[in-house]
Amino acid sequence: IVKGAMLTQNAKKDTYIKELCVNIGDYVKKGDVVMISADDNEITAEYSGTVNQIADITTLVFAEQMLITYTDIDTLTALVNIPENDVSHVKKGQLVELTGSAFKGKTYKGEINALSAEAAVQSGSVCLPVTVKISEPDSILRPNFTVKAKICVSDNKSTLSLPKSAVGTDSNGEYVWVVNDNKAVRRSVTAKANGEKYNVEKGLVKGENVVENALDIDSDTISVNVNVKAVR
Repeated sequence: IVKGAMLTQNAKKDTYIKELCVNIGDYVKKGDVVMISADDNEITAEYSGTVNQIADITTLVFAEQMLITYTDIDTLTALVNIPENDVSHVKKGQLVELTGSAFKGKTYKGEINALSAEAAVQSGSVCLPVTVKISEPDSILRPNFTVKAKICVSDNKSTLSLPKSAVGTDSNGEYVWVVNDNKAVRRSVTAKANGEKYNVEKGLVKGENVVENALDIDSDTISVNVNVKAVR
């Protein structure tokens, strides 16, 4: 389920609303005219977001009472329930793809930024709620939309994992320093970031040793006296 922070715009003085210029669900930008007061003054949006609630136009809105509320789309997150059998595969920082029936043909990308401290029961099954920060939300995505999540978890046994510090990146792509006989040799690899680690898909084999911090080495081949990490 999609969640978002609520922003409230209050009346600056006692106000009768003469005309509404927006409807619930509309996306507005800060400064857009959202309503006209009974004395023909334009009331503009104090925030950008999706209109969530509007005051009753048939009654007087007193000063400091709510005129209109918005959902801040920049803070949209998705609450995803992970079945307990799959929890061991889920970690903070993993990439997620979100799809839903309300936005068919469109996929949103995000990243797991929090795992709940407690499990929950949904439809008789135990699951763990996790929060996904949506990378590029837009006005199409609305709070309380339901979504399906595809978490990018590598189950490929040939994929090797290294800490981020062990993989360097330059104009030629990703690389590591492989250590043999106390000498480090630079080697190009195919790797993808996955949270605090890199999944190395090509260029290394299990059991090889690499320099833990790629920035410790600044020459093509060099004798090393630095920490090494076995590839797993």
